[in-house]
Amino acid sequence: MSSISLSYVSGQPHLVLTHRDWLGASIVCRLPEFVRSRDQRERIFPGDVETEMVRPGVEIRYRWAAPDQVKRRLQTDFHGHAWVEDDVVRFELAGSVVGPEPGEPGLYLVCLQCGQHMAMQDQPATRTYLRSGGRWRTVAECVGSAGLPDHRMFGSGNPPVELDRVLMARVTENGWVVGIGIDGPGSVSSNHQPWPSCIHANPAWPTLGAGEEATVRGVIHWFQGTLDELWNKVQNEWPDTASGDAPDDHV
Repeated sequence: MSSISLSYVSGQPHLVLTHRDWLGASIVCRLPEFVRSRDQRERIFPGDVETEMVRPGVEIRYRWAAPDQVKRRLQTDFHGHAWVEDDVVRFELAGSVVGPEPGEPGLYLVCLQCGQHMAMQDQPATRTYLRSGGRWRTVAECVGSAGLPDHRMFGSGNPPVELDRVLMARVTENGWVVGIGIDGPGSVSSNHQPWPSCIHANPAWPTLGAGEEATVRGVIHWFQGTLDELWNKVQNEWPDTASGDAPDDHV
């Protein structure tokens, strides 16, 4: 039996994860957090999501059931799938273009809200990690003496950080590791306020023609262990792909 269980927030693309070995803690994964217009003048929290619990606590499918005029205005549609297997949550997020003009789906931020529990918060940015140059680096190291901006958000494009893989992790003082990664190009970002306190693995969507669809694969790991164990798990998941970097505007 897996140690992680899945549930969902009604009407939203939000998965709720619990761990049988950490009572009282939960993590919310937003797949995606926002849908936005191509000119970035409009950004919404997607509601009207229809969810099917395929296997209770184990597997979920969902689709955006917003009115057609909303999808046309944002030129985007999406659906998703998530399931627990061998103590890891795997997910697929599929985005498509609505309307006659080619472009990128407006799916913005794959967010892991790990600050629900105080032990998972990281205001000084010393326990939030990305992988760059063959080693783990804290966000505090990446921003250096400049520190975080007033809104206490970090993105791997500001300052520029060359990623080994689109993978972000947070570590607690008592040895828990929470990580989210995607297979393919993109960027990472994080938030270091008491609330929200989240980490992001953000895909770079390709340009699609009208009605075309692209799918991003990802994983969420939550376990007691080390960052190197997390790296090995993700590398074993996708041994033949590297992430490459993409422009980052998530701060």
